[in-house]
Amino acid sequence: MPHNLSFKIKGQGRILNNEIGLYKYLLQYGLKYKFSKRVDVAFQYRSSFRKEKDDNFHYRNKMFADFCTDIPVARFKIENRLRYQHGTKTYINSDKDLIPKQYVRDKFVIRYDIKNCKVTPMIFGELFFPLNINKPEIIDEYRLGCEIKYKINGNQSFKTGIMYQNDQTAFPLSNLLFRITYSFDIRVFK
Repeated sequence: MPHNLSFKIKGQGRILNNEIGLYKYLLQYGLKYKFSKRVDVAFQYRSSFRKEKDDNFHYRNKMFADFCTDIPVARFKIENRLRYQHGTKTYINSDKDLIPKQYVRDKFVIRYDIKNCKVTPMIFGELFFPLNINKPEIIDEYRLGCEIKYKINGNQSFKTGIMYQNDQTAFPLSNLLFRITYSFDIRVFK
């Protein structure tokens, strides 16, 4: 019997701080297995629509395999998520767009637990390491951000925040994004 298996659904919208406006919206779902209080793995699928250079939204899909750990330090929780990502897109601008992109992503999050409060502030940083792209850079994207999570009840939450993204493979894109996220978790086994 699994220690703790849950099904997760997440919807998110991202708005750019420039003339583009709504930049991406997505639906992500998958299974998360908790090995212990501090270690879990997840397998997820994401379907998204992203505004491309032609000013239209185009479909993309990504598959993830995550390994996550966390460490409590007083009222803080320090988390690390190591993610393997495999993604494809339908907006084809060159032959390179036909090749699925693979990354290892490393994300660090620091959360602060406010006593007797449903609100959790957090800051994060994330690095993208390309696996199958012939580039001289070891890191081709990074993100820095802060968010506030509001726990609606035991299995639902709402999150909003701002993120600076530096991506040399997209537009190139270097801008602020505003994120709004709704998450729903269903415990399959306890």
